[in-house]
Amino acid sequence: MAYRFRTTGREIHNPHRGTVDGLARSAAEEDRLNLLAARAFAQGPGREFLEHLLDTYFSRVLPPAVASEELHHLEGQRWLLSVIARRLELGQLRGPQGHALSFADPDPAA
Repeated sequence: MAYRFRTTGREIHNPHRGTVDGLARSAAEEDRLNLLAARAFAQGPGREFLEHLLDTYFSRVLPPAVASEELHHLEGQRWLLSVIARRLELGQLRGPQGHALSFADPDPAA
């Protein structure tokens, strides 16, 4: 199953404006992390593995009598996958300093 994330930034609790995961870091570091995510997960084996994780954890349904701890654990896994998917999306849209992404660039800082 293919997942397509169209996030607006409001879906992930974000006390630090402009960051995907809510941790304070520079815009340049955010761009670098997004580009790394795109390079790792946009195509080939990385994409296939990410699709597997999304299928496994986003489609998983827990029974009504599940323990609170188990539910919190699953939601944490889903949140982490959402962060990866959002970074992938942003990294595909732009590389460092807003330049178009190129998978041919060997250095993410280039």
